[in-house]
Amino acid sequence: MVNLNNDISDRVTSYQADTVIFAEGEASNYLYIIKTGRVRIVKVYDGKLIPISILGPGSFLGESAIFTDELRSADAITLDPSQIVLIKKSDIKKVIKLCPDWVNNIMKTLCHRLSETSMLLSEHQIQSSEKEESLDAKEINRIKGLLENYRSKKGLS
Repeated sequence: MVNLNNDISDRVTSYQADTVIFAEGEASNYLYIIKTGRVRIVKVYDGKLIPISILGPGSFLGESAIFTDELRSADAITLDPSQIVLIKKSDIKKVIKLCPDWVNNIMKTLCHRLSETSMLLSEHQIQSSEKEESLDAKEINRIKGLLENYRSKKGLS
């Protein structure tokens, strides 16, 4: 959980419910901190939609790709109208440069390990204990539609 203070409160972006924040395979430019609302993290694996987690206020997402320069490894979609703080990747990297090299190496290693673990969990369809609900076929199709629309608009299809 992240405690939001005045330093970053001016970077809040409002999202409507059912808005794709980012999609798997997309370049990462921001770390996101949820101020209000909830965000569902999902992954499409072998054509199946796998719910990973639901994050609420104070949670952050998009951290792995920030430190490793890898593409997004999952999809993020708002469940509710949400206010989300966007922290630029370049701002995070400026702060990291102030730290000794070993700190940056530890962050990259931790993110790499987290990414590998997430991939393994997705491959075996193991879901987070944070998951609040199972998805029925109608909801899965709706979410897939939102993702297909977003990917098409962003040229990710």
